[in-house]
Amino acid sequence: MKTMIPIILLVAVLLAASAPIVATAQTPTPTAQGAAKTELYTAEVIPCPSDIINGSSFTDRDYAASFGLTNLNGEVEGKTMECGLVTVPEDYSKPDGRRLELFYMRLFSTSKSPAADPLIYLSGGPGIAGVHEVATNAMTLSNLNQIRERRDVVTFDQRGTGYSNYLICAPFTSAVGMLLERNTDEKVAAQFKAIENEVTASVALKNNLCAAMYGELTDVDLGQYNSVASAQDIRHLADALGYSEGYNLYGTSYGTRLAQYTMRAAPEQVRSVVLDGALAPNQANSTMSFAKRYEQYLNIFAQCAADSACNAAYPNLKERFAALLKKIEANPIALDPPLVVNPEYTWQSSLPAVIEKIDPSFFFGLAGLSNGFPNGGPANLVPRTILALEKGDLDYVRSTYGVAQAPAAAAAPAAPVAPPPAAQPAFQAEQPLFQAPFSTLVMFAQALAAGSDSGIDTHWLAIALNDLQARLTAGEDQVDLMEDLITLSVVPNMGADAQNLIDYANEHLSAEAAKAANAVVAQMSNHDVRKTLWGIQDIAMNLGGPESRANSSTLQFALNCAEDTAFTTPEEARAYLKSSPFPQLVLFSAETNDMLFKSCEFYPKPLDKSVIQPVKSDIPTLVFQSALDVQTPLSWAQPILKTLNKGYYAEWSNLGHVVAGHDYRGCAGDIAAAFVDNPGQQPNITCSQSEDYKLKFELPK
Repeated sequence: MKTMIPIILLVAVLLAASAPIVATAQTPTPTAQGAAKTELYTAEVIPCPSDIINGSSFTDRDYAASFGLTNLNGEVEGKTMECGLVTVPEDYSKPDGRRLELFYMRLFSTSKSPAADPLIYLSGGPGIAGVHEVATNAMTLSNLNQIRERRDVVTFDQRGTGYSNYLICAPFTSAVGMLLERNTDEKVAAQFKAIENEVTASVALKNNLCAAMYGELTDVDLGQYNSVASAQDIRHLADALGYSEGYNLYGTSYGTRLAQYTMRAAPEQVRSVVLDGALAPNQANSTMSFAKRYEQYLNIFAQCAADSACNAAYPNLKERFAALLKKIEANPIALDPPLVVNPEYTWQSSLPAVIEKIDPSFFFGLAGLSNGFPNGGPANLVPRTILALEKGDLDYVRSTYGVAQAPAAAAAPAAPVAPPPAAQPAFQAEQPLFQAPFSTLVMFAQALAAGSDSGIDTHWLAIALNDLQARLTAGEDQVDLMEDLITLSVVPNMGADAQNLIDYANEHLSAEAAKAANAVVAQMSNHDVRKTLWGIQDIAMNLGGPESRANSSTLQFALNCAEDTAFTTPEEARAYLKSSPFPQLVLFSAETNDMLFKSCEFYPKPLDKSVIQPVKSDIPTLVFQSALDVQTPLSWAQPILKTLNKGYYAEWSNLGHVVAGHDYRGCAGDIAAAFVDNPGQQPNITCSQSEDYKLKFELPK
């Protein structure tokens, strides 16, 4: 029996998931901010992965045309853009130690005489892969392309995301089943059963197990996956790409926090900064997410009060809305028949497809729509909707948010059909938590066997998966096979080295399969090895709750645990909720929010409190903030501006989180481009105050 993943690990994680929340003492450790400049190891141009080069920003011309995005004319790899890798230390205090490949995309300037200083785009999340974000958000790319008229634009996948040592958690739920099968302690089994039936504890178990498994199976140091290290990555990325005269930063959401860390770490290199959806280093964020939406409504009401017609039609909205929320919380408004919601309003499950009653969750959903839609989505309907619900005017609600339902035609009686034969599984999982990952294994193995892709990287995968599948269906010990499958999923995190594929084959495949797999490795180039490792990740992200390469939940927790929950408490989160004038607008309860703290027991907290101090800087910085933003609310910009000696500000009244991602008219790109050209000068923000960016409130008829 294999014992590489010890049962004691399960016991420790179970205890962490069920332990009471306590404050965690921080042990200050040296940051890399004052370290001497480390020599770069490698910089290499590689072919762009297919999901990047085929991203909707580059290929979806219908979408671009529908919003009038005229500066998305396609890209030619090698001429207008390139992809590549820069190797950096995982731990900057150990420059000769473990190394990471950072994946970047460079969009060459359209100017025949470009400026020497590029713009480096920093994505949000934390955990969102920057290259994927630019390649799939056409509005973001359109706004960046205005800056690109004068200089190169570079984005990269921050460490732990995308193609930069992507940290995946999906396979590790199966490890619980594996460890339980090996467990002989009845108390451990009972404790697991209790946690399984309690939502908060079960989520904390999953997140802690993810961190623990990386520590157990790899040499990944999760303590190096934070903004301090990423700020150093930016310095080395710029140097590796030949930008010796400084660079400009454009950060969105969490990326604005990373930009501020970089301002502090490399003040001599950063020429100008744009913070779009700004978040201060000392602003608790993830722990407040459950209660942030109230500010959007205050901003809507303030805009209505400033509009004479709206104010006359809907006076005292703040007080009326508070009263309405209390009323529908205590006595939800029943809808009979239920409301079939317009599919436009079910985007990202903001509103359910069918609404049987209206309670405060209805307005929570509307806030999400207003945050995500161009022009503010339904934000302009909010005052009229409040009036309708006060008066019991459900016809207005149905006509505004529902779809017309044509009477259903009488269906002809169906001819009797024999029931289909029951599907026969290829195997019977001995452990319920094994069924999904083993089904995924079989699916991928069969797809590779039947596929026409003759790339050498798929050959190795086909051999490995076919061997695991054959042994599974032959009745080999499923616990051992699950360990083989889980171990396969983390091979990419050991580094882009062919020896890691050889070691895995020799230790985890049958002798015959290992011989065949190693023969394939002998023919691989370095990039073939890399593509094989990416292929393993494509499978691994489907071995549990499916994940996407565009967003790493593991990196999100590693960073939030080190920089957010480490310096706040559940009591502060409850105080934030208590300060809300509309406490009914919560995503989940304060008790559920405690899960964020419990989830951090196994994630390292290596930073001291100095890292969250406000950034004081003379670097010219332009802050974009939006009135409908529910992720980094409007007011969060002001504390940042107080410590910037050359801080400028622009506000959008009818946009949500991240202006660049919602502004199809190009005002954001225009202002940013002009600012980056002349960062020492107050930018002209007139377009942001135009009628195009104001809410047009619906008035009673």
